[in-house]
Amino acid sequence: MQVQVADTGIGIVAAERDRVLDRFFRGENVRHQGIPGNGLGLSLASAVVRRHHGTIRIDDNQPHGVIVRLCFPCRQPRGQDC
Repeated sequence: MQVQVADTGIGIVAAERDRVLDRFFRGENVRHQGIPGNGLGLSLASAVVRRHHGTIRIDDNQPHGVIVRLCFPCRQPRGQDC
């Protein structure tokens, strides 16, 4: 199963994309614009996804923003396909 969330905000600088899932990390563009937050949202989402044996991916949403994709493995009940 895949859940996808897209926004049209300021986006994530490509050089910082690997770090946005780290606890308390806030991108330079966010800090300089005075946007409130503590850098926990994506790290918490990542922790929940991993606990469910899933993956999280962040891509550009052109022309602005990001797309966050959460992918979870399908658990097949007996006798049913995913």
